[in-house]
Amino acid sequence: MAEHGQALIMGVDASEKIYRRLQLTVTNPGGHSSIPVPDNAIYHLADGLGRLERYQFPFELNDVNPRLLPAIVGRSKPDSGPKTCS
Repeated sequence: MAEHGQALIMGVDASEKIYRRLQLTVTNPGGHSSIPVPDNAIYHLADGLGRLERYQFPFELNDVNPRLLPAIVGRSKPDSGPKTCS
């Protein structure tokens, strides 16, 4: 939004995406492929991947956000919330 042609806020994105490298290792006595057993390493690995898929990694703020957000809020007017069209 603009007030008298002046910008009210300029958005700043201060986020980072990081990567995480994982190495999954499974072992068991094994067997012969002509007589597969239900307790085999491939199934253990598949179970581990399923647990990893369902895991919710925690939300974390970086060092910039705790300083940036109060500065933005401090410059906001109480009635300058989002505008909607009806």
